[in-house]
Amino acid sequence: MVRSLFAVAVAVTALVSLDSDGQADDLRHLRLERAEPAVDTVVTTAPEELRLFYSEEPHLATTTVRMMAEDETAIELAAPAADAENKQLIRVGVEGDMAPGLYTVAWRTTSADGHVVRGDYRFTVREASGADGSR
Repeated sequence: MVRSLFAVAVAVTALVSLDSDGQADDLRHLRLERAEPAVDTVVTTAPEELRLFYSEEPHLATTTVRMMAEDETAIELAAPAADAENKQLIRVGVEGDMAPGLYTVAWRTTSADGHVVRGDYRFTVREASGADGSR
């Protein structure tokens, strides 16, 4: 009986520690620490570049970044590039036109230990207000 309860407790603990991708939520794995434009922010100028800052150096060859407008239109992006000075930073040039609205950035990469890591975040582009408060 005690062994059965112990086995159930171990199984429940294992299931609770899995994230939505079925991977153990382990802080030792690569994660997105911050982005520019920042997560859930409003900017008044469409970015010319996305900057993704990771907790460790991502594997550039497996890194993909996509950006979609609210209406699911894909925004053209340049290929991801590693920053020359900071290997934990990936830069992605924005080549497509961006109108005011909500944008979702979806990223995927591989960490040094081979784990595939992915995520997404949003930001909003809003028209800048004029000096008199008008748009």
